[in-house]
Amino acid sequence: AIQSKSLFVTDVETGLSEPRFVWLGDMRLEVFSGDHILVGLFAGIGLTVWSGGFIIFIFFVLRSHKEILMEPKILRRFGFFFNGLEPDWYFWELLVKRVDVLL
Repeated sequence: AIQSKSLFVTDVETGLSEPRFVWLGDMRLEVFSGDHILVGLFAGIGLTVWSGGFIIFIFFVLRSHKEILMEPKILRRFGFFFNGLEPDWYFWELLVKRVDVLL
């Protein structure tokens, strides 16, 4: 896994310290600066879509089937996300349990 570290670098001329985020693999490379800003942007978007996008997608699918959640076809497909809950609380598993995994 790629890891970064925050370092405080003191400017010789001004004497002010400022944080600098560097890759642990090569501490000469700053995170999200220069040539790496585009890579960091794509990585951030990808992680957001992959992690949060799935939860949002399942929420909207369940919401669109809210009236028929207890039918066998829907229970077979999506019952894992709300089985054991009251039909009106179908979103609780997504809101609490799935988002908790992201933290």
